[in-house]
Order: sequence, then structure tokens, then C-alpha cells
Amino acid sequence: MIVTEDGEPVAGAEVTFNGESIGTTNSDGEVVGTVPYTTELRVGVTPADGSVQSVGQVGVTTAAVQSVASAEDNGGSEQTFETDGETDLELPSEGESGETVTLRATVGDGVPIPDGEVLVDGEPQGQTDANGEAAVTLPDADGTENVSVAVERGEIRAENVIAVRGLALEVTTWVPLPGRTVDLEIREGGEPVESATVTLDESVVVEETPGGSAAVPLPIANEATISVTDADGRTAETTVSGLYRNATLLGVGVAGILAALVGVGRRVGVTRGGLRSLLARTGGVFRRFLRTIQTLGSRTVDAVLRVARRLEAFGEWVRGAFVAGVRRAGQLLIDRPRVLLTHAIGLLFALDPRRLRRWLLAWLRPPASASETVDCDVERPDTTTTEGTSFRAAWARFVRLVSPTDPRTMTAGELERAALRRGFRRRPVRTIVKTFREVEYGGSSPTESRIERVKAAVSALREHERADDGERDRP
Repeated sequence: MIVTEDGEPVAGAEVTFNGESIGTTNSDGEVVGTVPYTTELRVGVTPADGSVQSVGQVGVTTAAVQSVASAEDNGGSEQTFETDGETDLELPSEGESGETVTLRATVGDGVPIPDGEVLVDGEPQGQTDANGEAAVTLPDADGTENVSVAVERGEIRAENVIAVRGLALEVTTWVPLPGRTVDLEIREGGEPVESATVTLDESVVVEETPGGSAAVPLPIANEATISVTDADGRTAETTVSGLYRNATLLGVGVAGILAALVGVGRRVGVTRGGLRSLLARTGGVFRRFLRTIQTLGSRTVDAVLRVARRLEAFGEWVRGAFVAGVRRAGQLLIDRPRVLLTHAIGLLFALDPRRLRRWLLAWLRPPASASETVDCDVERPDTTTTEGTSFRAAWARFVRLVSPTDPRTMTAGELERAALRRGFRRRPVRTIVKTFREVEYGGSSPTESRIERVKAAVSALREHERADDGERDRP
């Protein structure tokens, strides 16, 4: 940066960033400092002779400062700059438990965040290197879980989420009992794990899990620990507890039912022989009910198979009809290529692609009700000032670039999504919409820094559009 007084460079002035000295100016009034990782930069100047100086042109070693135009003058000896604190954390969208993945944290216009603390689900896992990169080991997950990964340095924080796939072990038996067998299901990312080893209290009981299932006999104990290990060494564990309680409750329930039956039998004069006959009849009815259920299940499966075969036959017919139609269309194209080509060229010359696209969007868009739309022009800044007028003009240029069907009834978010669907780059679109929201809804004033930021983003979108038009115009 350069310190001047009445346009002349000042030597020997001490310069501070957020209260920390970065050195003194040389004979040309220049001094170099590194912008700290904060959302705001306060530049202070203490001249050697005690006179008040002004902060001039600023040059920094990172891209953290947006522009010198964002400075707020606090009397000439100190100015405040708004830093570009927008961060990005690049890492894979998914991974497996125990896998090591590489992340990269940046701030502003892709500037790395070195020496940042890496946090995985809030737990520290080292620091980033000079390139803002770090290797992290994904934690264990029960099935598929979203794991938060963040990089922090000072007031700057970059964060993202990765889906971690792990083993999922589930006991499907409704009431586990001591000495009885329980059924297990082993899944990874929703898919069954075929080759896994099941361990009961540190003893291997199952070495293969066909279809991702296994049956494990429980010991005569109140609880048992079951773990599973797949071919890659990943593990999952669960504890089946309360076995004695389950057995007690089941025994009490059966005894209560029997006692109730005996009491009812005595009241109505049922003898032991009659009770045995009633129980035998009840058992016969229950067995017939089970056979009926099995028969219905078998018939249902047969019906489903018949429907599947008919659907398959219908698909074959549709495919044959489609192939025949394609063949006929191809023959037509072969027979009349010149006529079709002439008509196609004439249609392309007659149509304006942009107008056709806007017409299609307008025709396909359902009519928006008053409760579903928000006028983008509400809460306008004071357009009587030069800054307000320039800001509205820059926003209007962005709206014309997006070319929405009816911008008057679209929210800023809808305009942003419309721009992204058109293929515009995400960063400049986000910059324009974010600044618009700060001014329109956040009560911020349209400062020169914000106007220049929006203008630069609009220019980037225009260059992108010109590049796309050039690609389309090439033969």
C-alpha cells in the first residue's frame, strides 16, 4: 500500500492491519503486508511527525480485499475495507468408512487457506498445507451418513458435507430370547453384504452371509455383543440386551393367558377334557389360517409373475414397433434428403433461436398466482443518488442478460436459478444476487464497492454469453 499527504508519498509512517503493525513505509511511501483471515480489514497509519495522513492505493498479497473503493474513511488516519470472505471447500461427494480423501479450502477468488484447522464432524484432523489441501480419514458410519467437514482459520470458515458409506448391522428378530436364534441383516449403502464374518462375544459364529443375512444363536445370558466384519476390514457392532427381561415378560404373558383361560373355563363349567378339546380346535383353526395365508401368498406371487411376463411381452411389442417406426423414418430420410434439408435450412434462417426459446418458456410456464410471486422491485434503494441509479442500472443489465419471461414477478432467487439454467457461471451470478439482496432486503447502501462488484460480475456474464454465441456461429 502507499501512504500520501497532499498527493506526496510519506516515508517512515507505521502501518497497521487490524491493530497489528506490518512495518513502516519506505521513501516512496510504500509498505507491504499480508491481509489477515478476517471479514473486515482496518488499515491504520501513524506518521513519524504526528500529522494526519491519508491511505492511498492498496496492494495486497492475497485476494482477500475486494477493492480500495470499499474503504470507509475514519478521519484520514484509518480506513476500513470489506474483505471477500466467500469460501469454498472442495472434496468428493461420497466415500467409504476408513477411506482417506483429499480436500482443498479456498477463499475469495480461489486463494488457498494455508494452516487452517481441519474438522471432521467437529473433531480436529490436522491442518491444511500451503496449497490449502489436507488429507482426512472418513469416520465409521452406520449405513450411509452425511459427515460435516470444515476448515477454519481466524474468522474464515469453509465447510462442506460428504456422504460416508459404512456397514449397517440390524437385528430383525422382534423379541430376542436367551438361548434362541436371532436374525441379522448386513447392508452397505443399502446393498446386502455377501461375504462377511459374524462374531458373537469375540467368537466367530458365521463366516458367510448370503443375501446379506445371517442367523446367530444367542447364549444363556442377559446380553450379547454381535459384530460383523466385511472383506475390506470394515466393522459394525451391536449389543442385544435385556434377554432375561424379554424371557420373563414372555413367560408372564403366557402364564397369564393360560390362567385366564382356566378361570373362564371354570366359570362356564368347562372340564379339563373340554379345555383340551378347545385348545386342540383353536390350534386346528390357527393351522388352517396359516395354510390359507400361505396359499394366498403363493397365488399372489403367481399373479405378480404373470403380470411381469405380460409386461415383458408388451415391452417387446413396443420395442418392435419403435424399431419399425425408426426404419420407416430412416427410409423417408433416405428418399427425400434434399427436400428435408432445404426445409430445415429455411426454417433455421426464418427462426430466431432466442425468441423461440423465450416463447417456449412462456408457453410452458404455468400462470403464477399473486401468493406465489414476489416483485423484484420492492424495497428499492434511493435512486435519486448516483449510487442508487448506477446500482439499479447494473441490476437491470443482469436481468436483460438472463432474459426471463416476466422479470417483474420473479424473485431474486428465481432469477438466479434462471441464469444458472442458461449456463452462466455460478460465481458471478451468486455475487450479483447476493449484493442485490444486501441492498434490497438487508438495508445496506449501494456503495461504490458493491456497484463495481456487480458491474464486474455482469461484464463476466456478458463475456461468457459472447463466447457461447461465437461457438454457435461457427460453421
